[in-house]
Amino acid sequence: ARRNSLGCTLSWHCSDEEWYKSTLSHWTGEVEEDTIEGVLGGCGEVDAADIIGSRKFIQPWLTQRALPILNALECGAGIGRVTSGVLLPISNCVHLVEVSEKLISQAKKRLAAHENRASFSQCSLQAFMPAQEQYDLVWLQWVLGHLTDKDMLRLLQVCRDALRPGGIVVVKENNAAPRDCEHGRGKYTLDKENAGVVRSHAHYRTLFALAHLRLVRFERELGFPEDLYPVRMYQLERQA
Repeated sequence: ARRNSLGCTLSWHCSDEEWYKSTLSHWTGEVEEDTIEGVLGGCGEVDAADIIGSRKFIQPWLTQRALPILNALECGAGIGRVTSGVLLPISNCVHLVEVSEKLISQAKKRLAAHENRASFSQCSLQAFMPAQEQYDLVWLQWVLGHLTDKDMLRLLQVCRDALRPGGIVVVKENNAAPRDCEHGRGKYTLDKENAGVVRSHAHYRTLFALAHLRLVRFERELGFPEDLYPVRMYQLERQA
């Protein structure tokens, strides 16, 4: 693996083929329930707190923004939980991207009342290519842990280019303490139960910088049980 401008080597603990075989199997087969409980890995009790926390996090940006949000994008949208609770109430239209046919089918049913405002793509995020300058808000939540560092970086870059002027990317993901990260010299730990990884806060910040996204602000989600990984929300904008 080559060393980039920040001196960070994007190595991975296994081959891409092995990694994505595992993650695809998890989301298309092992996630048996196309429900909130199913997509949240048995932690459905955090749904309400999660939605409230997300709304509070983006409120300062909404308050200072003079223009309406025309188009929003949710990557790894599952059954449309975040679109329904966070994005549709503040956006004219939302585009949902999800790899699982079962989950995106359920999302279409759940959002049927908003069929004129919600559109869908069944696509893997390592292949997804949004149109440039299309979206005012891009939402990435509990999905980046299923991508390798290399593919996460690519996704951040294309999402950056998909932003309209004044638009932002929001990332909401679990964080692991560096001392618990057995891979990449403190960069991430394996989350075998959910076929993903949990990255450290510092490693996320490095990847954001590599994608030429400026970290505007971040907050820790405070409404979750103590026995879960810490969750942070990041507001990112295109670097000037």
